[in-house]
Amino acid sequence: MDGQGYLFLSIFHYESLLNGEVMVNLDKWLTIDELAGYIKMSRTKLYGMAQRCEIPASKIGTQWRFDREEIDQWMKAHATGKGGSKA
Repeated sequence: MDGQGYLFLSIFHYESLLNGEVMVNLDKWLTIDELAGYIKMSRTKLYGMAQRCEIPASKIGTQWRFDREEIDQWMKAHATGKGGSKA
């Protein structure tokens, strides 16, 4: 690892299938790029929302990180339309 230490945080999600258990590795902390792909929003929009505290986020130095579980809860709380409620 060329002298640099890296900390990789992961959670493991187990999903039951008819033919047995399958383990899927899901990162707990998402980068802005990963979050953009995960919730299908632009990076620019997400940066603005994070800066205005409109979305749960943590800033470490100059980089934003997003907790996947908090994002999932936030999405559910801000759902609109049929079956959802606007918070």
